[in-house]
Amino acid sequence: MEYPRNFRRPVPLKIWMESRGMSQAKTGLQFGGFTAGAIQKMLRNPDRDVGVIDIPNEPAILVETEKQEVITAYAENRMLETDIVYTVKKLSVGVKLGPRKP
Repeated sequence: MEYPRNFRRPVPLKIWMESRGMSQAKTGLQFGGFTAGAIQKMLRNPDRDVGVIDIPNEPAILVETEKQEVITAYAENRMLETDIVYTVKKLSVGVKLGPRKP
């Protein structure tokens, strides 16, 4: 996905993993218990842009950047006349699937 020049893109997940020498399993645990399979799907899906926001002295945050086509947008107490909005949302682990416990 291409972004405007002034958009500060999160570090792509694959690059972040390689810079830290982390496996998919360790990366999943780092971000709250994702399975290695979930991390693998994030890396292999060409339609998803998963990255990491890494702020010094704070835990890293796993995020996904999405492009949305809109008619108008409201941000920072004003209306923006635009047709495309980029959102960066935090990813979190969903409910684990498996057999029901009595």
